[in-house]
Amino acid sequence: ACGGAPLRPEIEEFFSSVGIPVLTGYGLTEASPLVTFNAPNAFKIGTVGRVLHGGELRVAEHGELLFRGPNLMEGYWNNPEATAETIDEEGWLHTGDVGYVDNEGFVTITDRLKDIIVTLGGKNVAPQPIEGLILADPLFEHAVLIGDTRPYVTLLVKPSVAGVEELAKNLQWPGQLQDWLKSSELLAELKRRVEELTEKLPSQERPKETEVLDDEFTMDNGLLTPTLKVRRREVEKRFKAKIDEMYERLDKLRRG
Repeated sequence: ACGGAPLRPEIEEFFSSVGIPVLTGYGLTEASPLVTFNAPNAFKIGTVGRVLHGGELRVAEHGELLFRGPNLMEGYWNNPEATAETIDEEGWLHTGDVGYVDNEGFVTITDRLKDIIVTLGGKNVAPQPIEGLILADPLFEHAVLIGDTRPYVTLLVKPSVAGVEELAKNLQWPGQLQDWLKSSELLAELKRRVEELTEKLPSQERPKETEVLDDEFTMDNGLLTPTLKVRRREVEKRFKAKIDEMYERLDKLRRG
């Protein structure tokens, strides 16, 4: 079984192809802790399964998943205000996760509600699936989609050292790692791959520009959580000047 973080479908497919089905579930501590699960006799790759027997799941405004069932907590200890913010008057737990339920009852989680990007034109963009497409390429170590209150989305990437070294070896680039990381050849290759990986996405979900970051992503510098997830808001704050400059440059190009 698998839980705790999203599992990419291609990993599920690989294990399934060698006779090891990975059964993915989804839950929260507030739900003690399981909400959905892929059963051995009823599972679908790429989903987190169906809601548990006795539970109810519905999709609210902005795609947030709401859960109600016998395993739901009574509330946070000595914190009625937090409880009221999380569980509404009808007993629905507001999970903070965005997703959808297909016609067979299987649930797919797309993102966290707080991470949804709303562009200046009012388009809602879930960043995690797009970032996942890019991170499937070993040349990328980190990818962060930017675009909240902006006219369109762009991308910040941190190249993988191993991926860059392999690329430089294959293309016989002269110099050393530090030369390659700052080279126009690497930037062009990163942009080419981003365009290729996202070419089938709707226009509002395709990054209009890719900017390369030199900084390491670590827990010590605050860019990663203890579970090694990117702190999206911290990245946006830390690199605000670079992001602003990127959009200013693009605006000038678009105005001619």
